[in-house]
Amino acid sequence: IFHLYEPTVSRCRLMNEHLDHLAECIMPHCRFFRLRSSFVKDHFDPVGFPCILVYRDGKEVANLTPITEHFDIHFDSTSTTTSCRSS
Repeated sequence: IFHLYEPTVSRCRLMNEHLDHLAECIMPHCRFFRLRSSFVKDHFDPVGFPCILVYRDGKEVANLTPITEHFDIHFDSTSTTTSCRSS
């Protein structure tokens, strides 16, 4: 799972927090990476952030750009939570 982000975008910082927690829950079944967009290309439209790209066996299986459009709720620190369950 790749998070294409910019640290100046508040939704990206929030997504990083949630992905950090999620990574703790499901490692080693999945690997998480952060990729700062400005290191890849001179300019990405911040309207597309936060962007999540999912790959399996080297093939893209999901492109959630921006991922916030895939939620039924407003994406903020109080409306989105991630919790781990013990196995």
